[in-house]
Amino acid sequence: MTDGFSASIEELTAAFGDPTRRDIYLFSRETPEGVTAAEVAETFGIHANVARHHLEKLRETGYLGVSTRRGGADGHSAGRPSKRYSATSKRVSLDGGDDAFLVDLLLGTLTSLEPEEASLLAERAGRDYGMRLARSMKDGTGTMSRQDALGAVAAVLSSRGFAASTRVDSDEIVALECPFGDAAERYPHVMCALDKGMVQGLFDELSGEHEEVRITASRPRGDAECVTGL
Repeated sequence: MTDGFSASIEELTAAFGDPTRRDIYLFSRETPEGVTAAEVAETFGIHANVARHHLEKLRETGYLGVSTRRGGADGHSAGRPSKRYSATSKRVSLDGGDDAFLVDLLLGTLTSLEPEEASLLAERAGRDYGMRLARSMKDGTGTMSRQDALGAVAAVLSSRGFAASTRVDSDEIVALECPFGDAAERYPHVMCALDKGMVQGLFDELSGEHEEVRITASRPRGDAECVTGL
């Protein structure tokens, strides 16, 4: 997984390495009718030429498409034709896995200037994703016992490349592998927070209880294995 994942990260950071460009992309995704350079300039308080530069960079990398319309967004108003940029269906595929959630996560964290903020965003995204996974697993059934929930969390992590198992006579989950590869080495504050959030979301939803998850060992930080526990 590491080669494909690293390539995806490189593509993301190349396209969204500038925080303003990342915000412009997110703004365009939230505007179905598309955005113009003038609208972007006004929204972000930048010169129209700077806005146009960012929009064109996103178009060149395939994340935005462009159309020419007259006047307003409805295309019926009179006036000079303007380029409207709209988000395309392009998404970065991380080795074909069910990891689309990481795209939005990486956009908002890898370019963050504050590691603490990045960690909080990553943990929140991981927790939300873990809860969604758990809900799909439960399929209308009730909650699990504490130990069963821990075992289920380990099984989910293993299915996603962590080679995880529960530790006998403890409330810890040990992961011998890290599917994030080089990304974990480069951004441990993001990827370890993501892992912690996933465990938290999975356990909370499966057990119906909330107990704070903690990381007691981490491979990206020099330990032999990754350990999360309650």
